[in-house]
Amino acid sequence: MNLPTPNMTVTIDQDRSLYALWGLGISNWGHVLNPRNGYNQILLGKNQGVWGGQVGEGGCRWQVGGAWAVDGSGVVKWGGAMGSVDEEIAFEEGVRALMGDRPGVF
Repeated sequence: MNLPTPNMTVTIDQDRSLYALWGLGISNWGHVLNPRNGYNQILLGKNQGVWGGQVGEGGCRWQVGGAWAVDGSGVVKWGGAMGSVDEEIAFEEGVRALMGDRPGVF
């Protein structure tokens, strides 16, 4: 099966200035230390064996995460900042927002 090659750019923003422009600043204590997050982290460890790890070079546990899908014209079609550190980003929704339900995408 020949699938189309995605045309995407992943931006690494070491000083976090671009992240801040998109609303991804440093979070507050409630975003990171919400008791629900700890509970979900324990469930993730027990159910999937993921117990966390070190933050990568240039990373920050306090950085708010998020993702966007922007079309070729620069129009944001999907995305936003995460509401909580335990929120799962559904990248499939972002791909669908850009590609629709074309055959061969999924």
